[in-house]
Amino acid sequence: MIKKCIGFIIKFFNSYFQKSIKNKMIIAITFSLIIPLTIVTLLSFTRASNSMEEAIIKSNTKAIKGTGKFIDKTISLQNDALFTFLVDQNLSSNVDRTDDSNYMVQSDSKNYIYGKMTSLLYSNNNYNGLIFFNESKMQIFYVSDETKNYSSELTPTNEIWYSNSINHPVGTIINDSNFIPKDLNFARSQKDKSFFVFRRLTEFTNKFNGVIFLNVKWKIMNDILDILKTEDESDVLITDLEGNIAYNPYGANADKPEIKEAIKLIKKDNISENSYIKTKEYSVFYCKIANSKMLALKIVPNKFIVKGAKGTLNISILIIIISLILCVLIAIAIAYETTKPIRRLSSAMKGIRDNQLISLIPTGRLDEIGVLEQSYSFMIEKIKNLIENEYKIKMEKRTAQLKALQAQINPHFLNNSLQLIGGIAISKNVPEIYVIIKAISNMFFYSIKINEELVPLQQEILYLKDYLLIQQSRFTDRIDVELNIDESLNLYVLPKLIIQPIVENAFRHGLEKKTGLWKLSISALRIDNNLNIIVTDNGVGIDENKLQQINSQLVNNLNSVFELGESMGVKNVDARLKLYFGSEYGIKISSEQQKGTTVILTLAAFLKGEIK
Repeated sequence: MIKKCIGFIIKFFNSYFQKSIKNKMIIAITFSLIIPLTIVTLLSFTRASNSMEEAIIKSNTKAIKGTGKFIDKTISLQNDALFTFLVDQNLSSNVDRTDDSNYMVQSDSKNYIYGKMTSLLYSNNNYNGLIFFNESKMQIFYVSDETKNYSSELTPTNEIWYSNSINHPVGTIINDSNFIPKDLNFARSQKDKSFFVFRRLTEFTNKFNGVIFLNVKWKIMNDILDILKTEDESDVLITDLEGNIAYNPYGANADKPEIKEAIKLIKKDNISENSYIKTKEYSVFYCKIANSKMLALKIVPNKFIVKGAKGTLNISILIIIISLILCVLIAIAIAYETTKPIRRLSSAMKGIRDNQLISLIPTGRLDEIGVLEQSYSFMIEKIKNLIENEYKIKMEKRTAQLKALQAQINPHFLNNSLQLIGGIAISKNVPEIYVIIKAISNMFFYSIKINEELVPLQQEILYLKDYLLIQQSRFTDRIDVELNIDESLNLYVLPKLIIQPIVENAFRHGLEKKTGLWKLSISALRIDNNLNIIVTDNGVGIDENKLQQINSQLVNNLNSVFELGESMGVKNVDARLKLYFGSEYGIKISSEQQKGTTVILTLAAFLKGEIK
């Protein structure tokens, strides 16, 4: 089984590389780059692993210091938000009017204060609520994301929060929910751990005039703590100076011996501004935050630091893999550029099989590939000339066939016309005879005397009107003809004698076999860059299978030869349209038995002189 697998792999690689010079170059260049690069990477790993522990310690020391700065900055920003609230020039005046005798003034003032507090509350989704106490009015305004409240019946001078507001430094984090008025216990009901930031409102004399508390979720610090917790084995938390855990975002076991011992060691170390302590089992990184009233801790097991060498090895392996990828990409780029002219020539030669004769732009190369490109371009030009000559011969053949066809007269149509003229001459002495003779004369003159292959739509319609005049005289009161030709289309050119054969076909195969009134509609319209001529009759229609067969023949009708029969059929008109305008143009037929047939002639819309 193993031999078969190895044989299959060898066979696959042999087949893969035999088919492409580019693949061979990729492998050769890749190996020449990756082998020395791998050796250098392994040597670098050996040296780097020796200093890994020091690097981890430095990294964590720097990270804990940055964490402390970020936390202090975050606290400062909350303090700034409170300052912005208090410096509002309209706040003081609205506070003064909260007990105004006019109820509307009183209500507007309260709503203004609530609006300011609500705006601050919803400026950050980590805010739980705000409490604003006004000393002069003995009022408390309270807003949270669930409710708002107001109280003016206060005697707070004996409460702890009142004295703490006066005595604590501005902006200090207060982690104790007892710090605020006991009746406003929204912080105690919050699932998320939170802390308070407050700011006093003072007069110019520094007299205490009130305070505002902002309750903030500890998870506002999660972003920086996530960055600090780079290892799954480490514990990251925030405590006070006594070791009481204020925030434990990652669910560390508070009873862990290392956490308790870490606090003891930090106290013993006199809690310097930020430091590092190492024991036999773990390393502790810490820094003071919140005006040096709290600690940010990271505890990392020493076994993880020892495993740093393994991490370095993984990084080295990753570097080798990335280097391998880069080497492969470089090899591909070099091989691609080197073999580009060969593949360009190969692609062009493959196009010949799909009838795509692509000429190569000269690159000016003087090597063997340049000789191949020149020879290929010479061959393509010769093939194009041969095809062009063949096309001209085919066009001249069709033109000769058309001119031969123009010299013929439809015996059946001529016989009927003469019978009609004779009948009118015998039975009536009326000018209709002249009109019919004139129409026949115009038709012969148009088909024989006009030398242009492309004629304006206006002339083709005049020829068609003469034909319809004779048919209407033949079938008196049986034909209802509708011509819808916009005058703006009169000067668009089309091959001569392409509408009348379609109309004649409608009479012979659709209308003459139908009893009752015959309806015939001829219209022309322009859609984008195409000119559509639509002939519709209410004749007997075409069998579905036969209709499908006709449309299928019309799709591949470019190389058909004109049939010099009784009339120019649908197939001949379609072939002429494809020759003049391209294979995407021609005739499309739709029909329903006993309801009628619609023939759409699609050709490119050109004015005289625009078409080559």
